Amino acid sequence: MNIEVECKIALSENEQNSLRELLNGYSKEIPFTKKDYYYITNNNKNEALRLRIEADDLIITKKDKNKEEEGFEINEEQQVLFNAGLYGKIKRLLVLAGYKNAFCKIKKGYEYLVKDVLVELVEIKDLGWFLELESTFNEPNKGIQSIKDVLKELSFENRELENRYYWQLLKDKGNGVQSQSHFS
Repeated sequence: MNIEVECKIALSENEQNSLRELLNGYSKEIPFTKKDYYYITNNNKNEALRLRIEADDLIITKKDKNKEEEGFEINEEQQVLFNAGLYGKIKRLLVLAGYKNAFCKIKKGYEYLVKDVLVELVEIKDLGWFLELESTFNEPNKGIQSIKDVLKELSFENRELENRYYWQLLKDKGNGVQSQSHFS
């Protein structure tokens, strides 16, 4: 199980372009597309499983959201990796177990490594561009400090962090999100 610290900041198209140019000076840019399906049960709508399809991989994630601190989300994660071709069978298994698909989120973008922080420039379908920063440490405060250091280096230390989950932002846009649960 990993303790993950993460945050996000909404970006304009111009900010995304400038930041992308700046980040290319830190590490090799890796393009990606991630399709996330969130499954919930009627019994506990505050817990969700995320099924992420990325390239040939299907990653099932359960996050235990411990707390939020200054706009930083602190989670314990458990993940299992499968071949993406198994998505249909796993989806059927989840439905048989009482889960239902609450919503889907598509992320396209670029990832970079700045110091020990994973930095992603992501475009979320129907929401626009975001800067996401993620760090994994045994001590959450070290993760928060690492992210703050990178934000300062990128001149984003004074920007407001987005504390709403993507499902909340999508729901506000009328995207048909079915439940108010602890999605990320």
